[in-house]
Amino acid sequence: QQELFRQLQPDEQSVVDLLGSKGDMSIDALVATLQITSGRVAAALLGLEFSGLINCLPGKVYRLVQR
Repeated sequence: QQELFRQLQPDEQSVVDLLGSKGDMSIDALVATLQITSGRVAAALLGLEFSGLINCLPGKVYRLVQR
């Protein structure tokens, strides 16, 4: 069973905060805005997607899941 409230890593929290304030964003826009490496953003996105906190839309655009 998944944890209901897991502790987010700093990069994951940054992505969640940004998607929450700006809405849907591409990975390129996330990298440019957060000014961290694409590898770190990709790792954060993967973790968030596995946790069910974000969805990947067509065109590698990411959306925060509404709860």
